[in-house]
Amino acid sequence: MKPQLQGLKLIDGNYTAIPSRSLENGGLSIFSETLGLELHLENQELRFYDPMTQKKLLSHQESEFARQQAELRAEQASQRADRLAARLRELGIDPEAL
Repeated sequence: MKPQLQGLKLIDGNYTAIPSRSLENGGLSIFSETLGLELHLENQELRFYDPMTQKKLLSHQESEFARQQAELRAEQASQRADRLAARLRELGIDPEAL
């Protein structure tokens, strides 16, 4: 398929090609009015970008990994707080009174 990234939009009952543009890295980009996002084809991978910030949105896999890492950090912080509270109680200090 040439170009490798193509899109169509429906205008007055007819499908019209969405113009693509070349990226500096050699990839291609099209803008989806429906999604309000840019679609970039980079190294044979389709990624979504916020057109306002030009930041790449996380893929499902990346988002899930970030969520798991955040949960792990929260659990570690909770365990540390529990240990500190237990140590304060050993010293005769009520951590809730601080």
